[in-house]
Amino acid sequence: MYVAKTNSTNSALAALLKEKELPDGFTLYTYYQTAGRGQVGNKWESEKGQNLLMSTLIRPKDLPISEHFILSEIVALALKDVLDRYTDNIRIKWPNDIYWNDKKISGTLIENSFSGSTIRSCIAGIGLNLNQTEFISDAPNPISLKQITGQEYDKRKVLDEILERLAYYKQQLAEGHEQDIRELYAQHLYRNEGWHEWIADGMSFQARIKEVKADGQLVLETTDGQTRGFYFKEVVHGGLKN
Repeated sequence: MYVAKTNSTNSALAALLKEKELPDGFTLYTYYQTAGRGQVGNKWESEKGQNLLMSTLIRPKDLPISEHFILSEIVALALKDVLDRYTDNIRIKWPNDIYWNDKKISGTLIENSFSGSTIRSCIAGIGLNLNQTEFISDAPNPISLKQITGQEYDKRKVLDEILERLAYYKQQLAEGHEQDIRELYAQHLYRNEGWHEWIADGMSFQARIKEVKADGQLVLETTDGQTRGFYFKEVVHGGLKN
């Protein structure tokens, strides 16, 4: 469902969902968003008409709340698959940003609703920088696909490609391939090899990624052999403007 303008595709889809039942895969998209939202109250900058802004509905079957993070993983993998068609060096920065080298090309906002102990529905909001060439907000490290390759991209074509790959991963999830999905996600994580600087509670330390648990907790192994677990916003990559 295309809308010419909206404040936030996630908010618009959530409002629509309150009015009527919508099927799995229902997608609302626009090229002009006036109040895009990112994780934990962050804003998402997007120049009018230049980028893809979308929210898609996922209705997982019997997915326990404790395993909610796999929805972030399948969205991130779908985005990576599509961007891999156009450029190299695409990685997933935990939990679900998409990076090209050390710059952010896409962000995802996951909002779940629950029924008992399972997830009833998930709205996955995606902002993908396609054709914007100047960023004027205080976002720390944005980049667009056009800035990387110098080419202009068909936003609707990219949308269709994302939905095709997301449908594939949803089918994988429905068929019980959770472990395969998690392993693939871990394989494509940003800075998933070697020791890197991390910052938690204002303190810097060297660590490497050990695993990401089913609930999204990032487990790091420090140079002294200790393991530490972190949830979103509890730890950030050192050397980056996160």
